[in-house]
Amino acid sequence: MIRNGEAANLETYPTFEQELAWARTQMRWLRRALADLPDLEGVPLACSIHLEFKLVPLMERLLERGAQLYVTTCNPNTVRDEVAGHLREAGATVEAWCEMPQDAYHSAIEHALDWGPTHLCEMGADLMAALHQREAHAPRVHAGLEATGSGIARLAGLTLGYPIFTGATCRSRRVCTTDAWSG
Repeated sequence: MIRNGEAANLETYPTFEQELAWARTQMRWLRRALADLPDLEGVPLACSIHLEFKLVPLMERLLERGAQLYVTTCNPNTVRDEVAGHLREAGATVEAWCEMPQDAYHSAIEHALDWGPTHLCEMGADLMAALHQREAHAPRVHAGLEATGSGIARLAGLTLGYPIFTGATCRSRRVCTTDAWSG
């Protein structure tokens, strides 16, 4: 590994456990927002996200509050296999691995929808766009969260039967931690 033009000393490079500890202690806004999550016992939530250490505290808290998680990636090139493994061990269903082929990636999106989620959490709107392509628009979905501008642009013009929360609507923690779960 090269950093700043020099080979990094692998002994000083942070381990996954160190990165995860950093995320758990240093991401104060996320910790405060997650403290407000309601009871999510039995809520099936499908996620298409970057599988990186910074999102582990979010996924862990959703599981702690009782949500059932089906997790896939929004980009096979950003999957950290240790994150996928950690989330599996924590109780999530995870269908993602580093550099998974395109056909497996698209199958994972379809499997996540077949799983029957009532809520969607995304980066890039793959789940919502795929759901929209289906003949029956899955009336079970109550709400979706899209975290990226490109995903919002992708959803423009689609008529979905549920509200989509975005970074703009989530400026208030209450909207994303309470209102999105009612339905």
